Amino acid sequence: MTLPNGTLTLLLLVGLGSWFQTLTGFGLGLIVVGMASGLGLPLAGVATFVNLVSLPQNALALRGRRAPIDWRLTGAAVAGLLPAVTLGVLLLERLDAAATLTLQALLGALVLQAALGLLRQPRPLAQRSPTRSFVLSGLAGGLMGGLFGMAGPPLILHFYRQPLEVARIRSALLAVFMAMSLWRTLTSAVQGGIDSAVMLQTLAALPVAALATHAARRFPPRLSPAALRRVAYAVLLALGTGLLLDALVRLARAA
Repeated sequence: MTLPNGTLTLLLLVGLGSWFQTLTGFGLGLIVVGMASGLGLPLAGVATFVNLVSLPQNALALRGRRAPIDWRLTGAAVAGLLPAVTLGVLLLERLDAAATLTLQALLGALVLQAALGLLRQPRPLAQRSPTRSFVLSGLAGGLMGGLFGMAGPPLILHFYRQPLEVARIRSALLAVFMAMSLWRTLTSAVQGGIDSAVMLQTLAALPVAALATHAARRFPPRLSPAALRRVAYAVLLALGTGLLLDALVRLARAA
């Protein structure tokens, strides 16, 4: 059976995304979906593909982690995330194209502003935020995930601002995104969205994800916690810029 067109590019993106996600706790979905779109690859099935790859990749990245998962904070974020994803999908069906693009531009601007401020001063908060704030970050992330397929920014911003070790933040984010991948995969399976082409690409990508995850764990770059926070905020800065510019260009074309 021949692999679908664009599979080699997707495998390279999976390798990069898996390496980055193992180090920071996020990035696989953002890198694969974002760069696949920018490279003009057909996005049908890419979200399902990413979810299928993310499940074992997150489990492998979490395996043997010395930093324990803070289940109270993780559970609070997941409690807000899962229902909000469904709500975001329902809103997407009801909003017209102009309203959706306007909302995307607003969200992109908010992410951009927050990332710029945090990038300048990557120091964490003095005290941990209350548990309800993690539910709210999950709600915001779920809405973004349902509307635009990118649930990460609100969760990443909130977790990386906490006065926690980066290793604990990484473990918590991996657990949150693993729960989200499982939820989306089950939803796709019920809706019949997992076809043979996606399964072939997933089977080809799993060894690549495993090797990249192992490499990141075995040979991590020597970065300080402050530097890792800056890297996280820089990625969000690029994402916010991309969301904003994409929405503005599409609005201008529609005008």
